[in-house]
Amino acid sequence: MIAKYNVLPAFFIVKIILDFFSPFRELNIVLQLCFILPILLDRHFLNFIVKRKLNFVLLYFFFYVVISKNIQSVKIFIAVLLYCIFLFIGYKSIFNTIIKRSKLIWRVGLICFSVSLLISLFKGSYARREFYNFEHVNLLGTYFVFISLFYLIYYQDRKKNAYSIKFSSLNLAVGSYLTLSTGAFVTQITAFIPLKYYKLKNVLLLLIILIIAFVSFYYITNSVSPDLHQKIFGSINYFRKEISLKEFYQESIHQSLVLNESENSGSFTWRIFSYTFYLYKIFNQDFVNIVFGSGVESFLQYADFAPHNDFIAILLDFGLLGLFCFLSFLYKFFKMGIQSSSRVAIAFIVFVVLRLLFENVIYSSYVFSLITSLGGLLYGSLLRNTNTNRHENTLCV
Repeated sequence: MIAKYNVLPAFFIVKIILDFFSPFRELNIVLQLCFILPILLDRHFLNFIVKRKLNFVLLYFFFYVVISKNIQSVKIFIAVLLYCIFLFIGYKSIFNTIIKRSKLIWRVGLICFSVSLLISLFKGSYARREFYNFEHVNLLGTYFVFISLFYLIYYQDRKKNAYSIKFSSLNLAVGSYLTLSTGAFVTQITAFIPLKYYKLKNVLLLLIILIIAFVSFYYITNSVSPDLHQKIFGSINYFRKEISLKEFYQESIHQSLVLNESENSGSFTWRIFSYTFYLYKIFNQDFVNIVFGSGVESFLQYADFAPHNDFIAILLDFGLLGLFCFLSFLYKFFKMGIQSSSRVAIAFIVFVVLRLLFENVIYSSYVFSLITSLGGLLYGSLLRNTNTNRHENTLCV
């Protein structure tokens, strides 16, 4: 059997160090292949893959490697393969073993982030929202958010609940804020929402409160601080004062919208433009492409900018079938997290949804492979616990 108790810290620690400091992202692929190849030869893993019908999933993604014929499709295939491997490790491992390793992995990640922050401050690039070895602060923010899950994994099961440890939520929130990614900061805070608020009636109540707070804040900032109001609500003002939705739609689908001439336009306005443009292109394709997709990075057929929404990217690349399968998986993962009262699993799904909703994560292989590896590990442990509970209930009967 695989020495799974040792590969966990080794893989994640080396990966995190390479991601933060190696200028050669391809080294990560070498690391992943060195990790993957020996496990592929393990008969227990192969039996597990067949039993869980994951061989069909791998064939599905391999098919897209063939039709896409680009390096990005290979990276996505490797990331999916890592998910399968860590699903196996999570399912076969004793969760206490994962917990012990998680503390070490989190500390390494925190040290790497701190060193990267100091390098960026020393080079003077921090003020320009540029971090050492990261293409964009949003990618760094996403990376920090997901390595913080190791922190949550370690403390959740030590009867020192991460949500009651002094300063724990503050530390993670400050860390995500220092990445200068607003989305990462907001996403990080969701990790500390108590489980009871994920019930439907509480979610609806929370939405009503947020709408009231949003409207109130809109008018308050407009009166008290126009600059702050413009920064936060510029996109709303853009649609209220400068352009109708019909005009925006027409100019977006023809890619003739010029946003930089408006003081009200911002990153959110640009994202709406991008979403409108790509959704129009998607649903004006052939029926086969709409259902099965057009292959990895197919957005390059239409423009030189990515959708900035990975759900749209999945719809474009893998079609309605691929998007439906992905959403079904997220729903099942979230449902199992609720049933098992796993705050870490729920936090993971919320992180995935919020980051993929506004960023291009799947095209950043080093970030996406971290997410798929973590996802496999967490989902595997949930499956193990679920099957153990069923077995115990059967014995009781």
